Amino acid sequence: MSDSVTERTTDHTDSTGIASTRADRDRTADVRADEIRADEVRIGSYATEEDLPSQISIGRLATFLHEVMTPFEDSMDATERGITDALTKDGGFVVLARHEKELLGALVMVPTEMAGYVPENLLLFVGVSPKARNRGIGGRVCRHAIRECQGAVKLHVEPDNPAARLYERLGFRSKYLDMRLSP
Repeated sequence: MSDSVTERTTDHTDSTGIASTRADRDRTADVRADEIRADEVRIGSYATEEDLPSQISIGRLATFLHEVMTPFEDSMDATERGITDALTKDGGFVVLARHEKELLGALVMVPTEMAGYVPENLLLFVGVSPKARNRGIGGRVCRHAIRECQGAVKLHVEPDNPAARLYERLGFRSKYLDMRLSP
């Protein structure tokens, strides 16, 4: 489940392939957004931390997701735990969308380990860089993940999250009302 794309370096990202400051990211995205063609975006699945491209660590991936999912993000600790679970549990994985070495999108799929009660897979996090949105990358990442996993997939999305429309186009339907009791 790894991506065998030949890596190329770019002048406007740091050694990790992710721009080092928000200003750098914005400048990088402004320059590159018009240059990115759909056929140049590489989608790959990674089942373990060792499978991840060398420039992508769990911490970098958590930071990317935390930033691009704003205002719907979870805490950094929860994001890192979710990524770690995906990369250590059988059936879990991460999907990355990259242009050259620049990370444009990411998805985290974890097994629920509750087959027969709830869907076998939980699409835990998905995010696309704001400058790369509306180019079909989120849909491609989701479709890739759905093909990769075994069994049904569930996700949680807030009603006012614009991504809800994408999930509906992909075939997700609201089946239950989510009710919670917090201590």
